Amino acid sequence: TTRGGDFDLQLGTDVSIARRFSVVVSHALATRYASRDAAESRRLRELGEQLQRSEQVARRNADLLEQIVNALPVGVAVQSSGGELMVINSFAERAFGDHGRSLPAPPVARHPSVPGASDRQTFEYEAEVDGEPRVMLINSSPTRILDERLQITTAMDITVLKRSEAELHYRAYHDQLTGLPNRDFIKETVERGLAEGACDRHFA
Repeated sequence: TTRGGDFDLQLGTDVSIARRFSVVVSHALATRYASRDAAESRRLRELGEQLQRSEQVARRNADLLEQIVNALPVGVAVQSSGGELMVINSFAERAFGDHGRSLPAPPVARHPSVPGASDRQTFEYEAEVDGEPRVMLINSSPTRILDERLQITTAMDITVLKRSEAELHYRAYHDQLTGLPNRDFIKETVERGLAEGACDRHFA
């Protein structure tokens, strides 16, 4: 049988133990939550650093691509489906002006209504580059990239090629010493005149 004084002493001891246990549990829970919060904070910090590194890499790749496109020996211009200029490199700007203001439009397709006909068009275009007249070979074609309809135009300087062709043609039909038309030139001219005359008589 427990006497009243002993009971009160035992009760006080139990309460004291309970309080100490509560403090220990609270401290353990606080430590646990603090550790979890620190781990979460560390994970978020690592994710932020990783995102920053990814952005730096993406920015560097974009700058590298821009420099590569500008270093190309051909002109490159990309337009949206509405004709808005999206990309133009240095060569194309020198050939067609700032922001591609004189970017040549493709000539009207010869067979626009032919089913399955390619929309790619290639034509020659005379432009002034760095103050000198140049002949450009223009290639313009529509394409779809990431659900975007784009018009990609490239320009290649073929001035040297055209001059070589003209020089070869001149040498083929002119005497090397006198510079006068040779026999081949006269023969071809006569044959062409006869063929044109025959066509005129036929249609007459």
